[in-house]
Amino acid sequence: MYTLRVFEDLVIVDAVVTDKKGNPIKNLMPADFTIYEDNVRQKIATFDVEDLFTQEEGDRGTTPPSTPPSAAVVTPSVGPAAGLPGEAFQNRRLIVLFLDLSSMPVEDLVQAQKTVLQFIDKQLTPSDLLSIVVNAATVKMLQDFTNDREVLRQTVQRVHIGDSADLAEAGATNPDTSDTSSEDLSDTFVADETQYNIFNTDRKLSAIETVGKMFREIPQRKFLVHFSSGLSTTGVENQAQLRATIDALNQSNVSLYSVDARGLIAAPPGGDASKGSASGTANYSGKAIRDQYASIANSQETLTTLALDTGGKAIFDTNNLGQVFEAVREDSKSYYVLGYYSSNSRRDGRYRQIKLRVNIPEAHLKYRQGYYAPKSFEQFTKSDKERQLEEAITTERPFSEIPFLVAANFLRVDQRTDFVPVSLKFAAADIPFQQKGKKAQAEFDFIGQVLGPKSRVVNAVRDTIRVDLDAGSFRRMANGDIQYNTGFYLTPGKYDLKFLLRENQTGKLSTFEQALSVPDFGESKLALSSIILSNRLEPANSKANSVRKVGDFGESRQQSRNSTDPLVVDQNRIIPSVARVFVPQDTLYIFFQIYRQPAKGFAPNITASLTFLKNGKVFREASQSQLNEYDEGSNDTLTCNFQVPLAQFSKGEYVLQVKLTDNTSQKDLIQRSNFVIR
Repeated sequence: MYTLRVFEDLVIVDAVVTDKKGNPIKNLMPADFTIYEDNVRQKIATFDVEDLFTQEEGDRGTTPPSTPPSAAVVTPSVGPAAGLPGEAFQNRRLIVLFLDLSSMPVEDLVQAQKTVLQFIDKQLTPSDLLSIVVNAATVKMLQDFTNDREVLRQTVQRVHIGDSADLAEAGATNPDTSDTSSEDLSDTFVADETQYNIFNTDRKLSAIETVGKMFREIPQRKFLVHFSSGLSTTGVENQAQLRATIDALNQSNVSLYSVDARGLIAAPPGGDASKGSASGTANYSGKAIRDQYASIANSQETLTTLALDTGGKAIFDTNNLGQVFEAVREDSKSYYVLGYYSSNSRRDGRYRQIKLRVNIPEAHLKYRQGYYAPKSFEQFTKSDKERQLEEAITTERPFSEIPFLVAANFLRVDQRTDFVPVSLKFAAADIPFQQKGKKAQAEFDFIGQVLGPKSRVVNAVRDTIRVDLDAGSFRRMANGDIQYNTGFYLTPGKYDLKFLLRENQTGKLSTFEQALSVPDFGESKLALSSIILSNRLEPANSKANSVRKVGDFGESRQQSRNSTDPLVVDQNRIIPSVARVFVPQDTLYIFFQIYRQPAKGFAPNITASLTFLKNGKVFREASQSQLNEYDEGSNDTLTCNFQVPLAQFSKGEYVLQVKLTDNTSQKDLIQRSNFVIR
């Protein structure tokens, strides 16, 4: 069996065309442009013109300058511009203001904040839409796109001065030169911070990448104005993250305009008074001052690379930080959007150089110089695969390449904690098993997260599972299902459950999200857990030779407890049915637990009855059971486990009704569960 895969990726290039005086050249047509990719001419497939200059001129004629622009969006949303129609961004200048608090000391942040407030008060036009994002401990959107001056002003003033500013004081990432310009601490032990600073730099680059991806769903060009106090990298260690950041910005059609909030830097020889002098002869030979300037240049070089490779601009060595907004305005007054389908169909992840030509003499072109081609999953490195998983589990965009079902149940562990067994099921026919010797092999990655308030991860699980099937097992599995079982220990409350599945041969991804309301079983004198239905039991200590975990992700949070598995009864583990679809040849296993507030000196006296309903009528009633003993080691829990052969059940939909009667308090409790016989 052969599979033909055809990929077509539209490459978008934004081009600013100006004459020798810097004025935009208008009224150009596709025939006026020529695009080359790696020196191979490409055919222009799409062409559009964005002209904000004309609209702004019209706005000036109808709107007094003192009148504040009307609001486009006035409340932040979970995702950027969620729910807004696409036309809301037509002929708008989309500016994303990014304040990296982790790379600016307090004095630089104050200057950046003052610059932004001046822009909002004096330069914001009706064509502008501004979004505000900060990076402290995490990347957070403070305000979605709007041009409401008062809302924007309040948002900027709400930024906490000094938050994460200590990370801006991280030392150099190059251990070969930092000793000549560092404070003399020879009398004390100082650990080598190089590796930490490399990690810190990766985090700052990753934050820029995250901001770009936040706005990927908006097709228009975005201008990311990034305020920082420089960003130093090494020659090798940060290159992977730097490349990923540039690639993410280009794919999201985001141009980076970087501003060094330090302004015009005058470095005193030997350093300023914020730290002690360096040791050795560097201060007398001139090496110290050279290293100071080299460090400043290094911190600006990375930002310059980010700006130029994304079609933006870097603003350095000036105390007029507001120049960045003038640069954005000039580059966005009038520009052309060209698109082409690359003639190079290889998905090799390599950098491809773009050259754009226009047949206008002495015209100046500004555009991004290239992009990284997409990679096929087969060419992913280990770090690429980890990055894909991280992005997929954190993005709000759903994936559905492998349809699967998820079922969650609720059982009480103690007075404050519930156990939530979760089962995930998908069809084996959707999985491309690979022949490895005499066995068919497939490998899966599973990530499950339980999110609490403000999308904070309160519990998580991560597994890589490899399945090896011999010929007979593979034939039986071909038309069946694959089920993954796990569980979480949670306190009562409301959560969101998110699961990610990836098949590791083709890289297919699927995600699933649902609200999770964990009940408080202690609120009632008589409570009943979820009714778990199953047609499958497994010995509690058995391990299938065909299934094994791969990799070491550390101890999962739900495995860190010493509690016994509530689903194990009489040395057998009940495997919950996800779809609750059975056949007459099955035996239906019914499992639930009863929780009762204990009364001192009194044994439980509970009657449990099972009734099967079909089409609203009683189909079958099971004999009543008298429950007079708590579980071993418990004084408030009774576990019930029933078996019902389904041979006498015809095809159709059924309802199982469980009725409990507490003969001591004369209280009744009824709970129902649906299932299907096919």
